[in-house]
Amino acid sequence: MDLKNILKKAGYTSIVTSIVLAIIGAVMFLYSEVTIKVIGYGLGAFLMVTGVVKIIDYIIQKGSYDLFNYNLVYGIISIIFGLVIVTNTEALGGIIGLILGIWIIYSSLMRFGLALKLKAFESKSWIVTLMIAILMMMCGIYIIFVPDIIIATLGAILFLYSIMDIVEGISFVLNMKKIE
Repeated sequence: MDLKNILKKAGYTSIVTSIVLAIIGAVMFLYSEVTIKVIGYGLGAFLMVTGVVKIIDYIIQKGSYDLFNYNLVYGIISIIFGLVIVTNTEALGGIIGLILGIWIIYSSLMRFGLALKLKAFESKSWIVTLMIAILMMMCGIYIIFVPDIIIATLGAILFLYSIMDIVEGISFVLNMKKIE
């Protein structure tokens, strides 16, 4: 196979991959609640399967009398967490939003403190820093109360990235004639 065919196939593969990512991004943007549920079910199932594997591993190794083998405990805890996540997928979105919101609020408070210090040193940039801190605070509070916005935003970014990648891939494939 020559270089031209390899590059052409790579271009087509890139376009197909980008189309799939654009579809996933659109679904995440349009159906953020469903996306959280799918993530919750997937994470819960993963934890439960991991728990079962740990328990089976414990049962198989039981004859070794290993004093530091806690696979039974890890397995039970993993299954319990998996069940909690599967039965409370809405809470998962809320927890993600709460953690990110608190982190953003903390960061904004640190910027607010920096703005006050800059004002004390009579720096002109304290106003911009204060404005950014206030905007960050509002974003953090918004994310805490509307956690679905995170998944929707990630979906929009993924969709826009994919569109740009599709355009670049089509441009690459169309310009393959110039390489000849």
